[in-house]
Formats: sequence, structure tokens, C-alpha cells
Amino acid sequence: DESSTIDNCPVPAEKIGMIAQLVEENICSNNQAKEVFEKLWESPELNPVDIAKSMGFEPADTSALEGIIDEIIAANPAKVAEIQGGNPKLANWLTGQVMKASKGKANAKVVTGIIQEKLGL
Repeated sequence: DESSTIDNCPVPAEKIGMIAQLVEENICSNNQAKEVFEKLWESPELNPVDIAKSMGFEPADTSALEGIIDEIIAANPAKVAEIQGGNPKLANWLTGQVMKASKGKANAKVVTGIIQEKLGL
């Protein structure tokens, strides 16, 4: 948006690497990492880990996540039957429902993995 080049990027490479590490460790999703980067662009002196924490991005508590996923699966038996009947792409709809229920705080990649495991995909 600012017509900048890589040469005048205010975010040091080390901090970009830290953002990539947040994604790798499933602390935040790609979209959440973009939000961290945008905040870092405005305030490059900040720490990406601290930014992620302040935005509520934390490692997934899979037990809490599994509870939400179980509720979504139980509330949508027709969708589950359709998924298990040969439409595995519809599992993305379940992921979306979990993301809504978690107010966007869950990591979609982790959610999708748990859903696939629970539905035997």
C-alpha cells in the first residue's frame, strides 16, 4: 500500500522469521500472521510473540478445541453424513463453523486436522 520495496521495509528479517515460527508452531494461522505483520509494520520495535499474545493468538488448547468440534459435529449430522458419504471438501464448512464458535481465535489448520481425524478422512 505504501509503494515500499524490500530495501526500505521497516520490519527486520529476524522478526519476519519470528512470525514464520509462530505459524510453524501453530500459534497463529497464516491470516493471523498477516495481522501480526501489519502491527509490526506500524511498530517495528515490538516483539512478534508479544503482538500475537496481545491479539489473543496462542497455541491451540486441543482439549477445548475438541469440545467445540464435537459440538459442531453433533449439531450437524446431515453434513457429517454427506462428508463421510464422499464429499470430504464439505469438512471445510465444519471448520468454518468452529472458527465462528471460537470467534476466529482457533487455528484453522489445526481445526481441519482434528475434524479430519474425527471423521476418519
